[in-house]
Amino acid sequence: MENLPTLKKFGEQLDLLKQYLAEGKTEQADFIAQNIYENYAYARNGYLSQEDDLLGKRSDLAGKNERISVLESKLKEAYGVHNSDLMIFSKFGKALQHVNELRSLSGLRGMLDGIARELELDRVALVLDRELCDGVSGPEIPTFYLKGCMRYIDATLSEGSNRVFLGPISRMMRPDIFFGDPEMSPELGGSCFAFGLRDKYTPDRLIGLFAIHDSAEERFHPDMGTDFLEYFCNSIASTLIGVLYRQCGELSPSSADCGDG
Repeated sequence: MENLPTLKKFGEQLDLLKQYLAEGKTEQADFIAQNIYENYAYARNGYLSQEDDLLGKRSDLAGKNERISVLESKLKEAYGVHNSDLMIFSKFGKALQHVNELRSLSGLRGMLDGIARELELDRVALVLDRELCDGVSGPEIPTFYLKGCMRYIDATLSEGSNRVFLGPISRMMRPDIFFGDPEMSPELGGSCFAFGLRDKYTPDRLIGLFAIHDSAEERFHPDMGTDFLEYFCNSIASTLIGVLYRQCGELSPSSADCGDG
């Protein structure tokens, strides 16, 4: 667009056009008018070309900004997940200290209170196998003959290496068994996590049930990850079986029955 006339030159052409028209010099006026039109068309095409180029660059910039926004969002999400995982890991680490400090069944109530406090849980419960704990002077921890309750336990806990329940308490079969409390019922509302504690020396045998209840329906839902919780529960089971072995003088890793002690 460097070949376009200056504003001064354009003004002179207009004045000349007016003069030719006034003098009736149509041929000269047509020539000036054609020249002005060609300059206009050239300028318009140049402007439209620049506008298209600018719109293209704006579109590219908008696309890049959108990609940057998506990346920033993903980065913030990853950072949030990382921080959340660190906080959860720290909480479980503190809760695990209460588990590791357990030396006898008389300390179970204190352990559960400590876990509830560290993990900010509404209710934490532990039910032990009465057959396993027979003959051991125990704390105020509920016991059941788990063999007699297996149809309810099997109907609630999933199959697999870790037996887990996760979801609303309304879907739990006999929550009173899992919490050792007749007041716990499917109509209570809220959500639960339950775990079947296994004997590490006899993995097919349940030594007890660990359960958590929260009044919020969304606290424990089937789609959430439970890696930390399951590892934590396996640690509880391992510690419990060790305590039981120590408290039953004749108990050895090959036998988990305290009734003979």
